[in-house]
Amino acid sequence: MARALISPQDRLIVALDVTKRNEAFRLIEKLDGLVSFYKVGWALFFAEGPAIVSEIMQRGLTVFLDLKIPDDIPDQIRRTISYATGAGVRFVTMSAMGTTLRVAKEAKGESRLQLLSVTVLTSLNEQDLHTLGMIGPDRPQRTLDDFIVWKAKYSLAHGSDGLICSGDSVAMLRDHVGKDPIIVCPGIRPQGVDHDDQKRVVSPAEAIKNGADYLVVGRPIKNAHDPRAIAANICEDIDHALG
Repeated sequence: MARALISPQDRLIVALDVTKRNEAFRLIEKLDGLVSFYKVGWALFFAEGPAIVSEIMQRGLTVFLDLKIPDDIPDQIRRTISYATGAGVRFVTMSAMGTTLRVAKEAKGESRLQLLSVTVLTSLNEQDLHTLGMIGPDRPQRTLDDFIVWKAKYSLAHGSDGLICSGDSVAMLRDHVGKDPIIVCPGIRPQGVDHDDQKRVVSPAEAIKNGADYLVVGRPIKNAHDPRAIAANICEDIDHALG
């Protein structure tokens, strides 16, 4: 499906930031008929196992498996990606580099699974990258933007289908990688909502206007008194931004 035809509702990915099956499905039921795309991260996957992915998909919903797969031996990467393709997962995140990305691309073959590489976590800012020694005056990448662009180009060149990045970096990335790669933005916060542990946040409308394809929203929906109302408002913001 051409991305221009993706509905506002299908662009919203709700993160199931819980560790129990009943909590996950309680939220899914509250959003029934409005949200069809859900992210399963390490906490829920570790607590409930792969069965949680299958059960979500059996309801006709789409799953984004956010495991940030690291570098590992090729056999393990092939097995992991084969699981994701066999399960029918739509997106899986990668934090791996070169060889691992190429193995993952080969393992997914012609399936609909798409590999998304993380550029920089939205819980990190430029000072954090300096502290970690990832950027600086004596490093190949001197600034946060330098690192994001380098990681994006590197990942796409080695097999990624798309990128995970903060909404405030999307417009810059589009200038460097063009309109084709999928860009998914976490760290989305509607106006007036607490930023939690996120250091680089934007509103839903800002991210879409900057060129994001999909938005990941977790705690602002999960912790809301009325999760359905918040999700509906985000879909409206996306719709207006697309218009």
